[in-house]
Amino acid sequence: MYEKKFTAIIFIISFLFLKINFLSAQINQQDSLALVDFYNSTKGAKWGPNNWLTSAPVSTWTGVTAEGNRVTEILIGNIGVNGPIPPSFGNLTALKRFSANY
Repeated sequence: MYEKKFTAIIFIISFLFLKINFLSAQINQQDSLALVDFYNSTKGAKWGPNNWLTSAPVSTWTGVTAEGNRVTEILIGNIGVNGPIPPSFGNLTALKRFSANY
């Protein structure tokens, strides 16, 4: 009887831990939309090797760094970025560093 209760408690704790980690891994929606706008505005489909707009977590996209759920750095160079930076880029309020070689 105690084994079943112990197993249930362990299961619940594990589930909550995984759910908390999943929620903290998601990027702020405003940041995600700003990155998509940036990609589209700068001809992202023609960039060199990159994994933007894939199912990979935003924090693993080429040159993107995130802390918590906010984008803090975008460091992309020599991949063919070309075009205007969209107004929504200003929504990246936690961005500390940005570098893109054209």
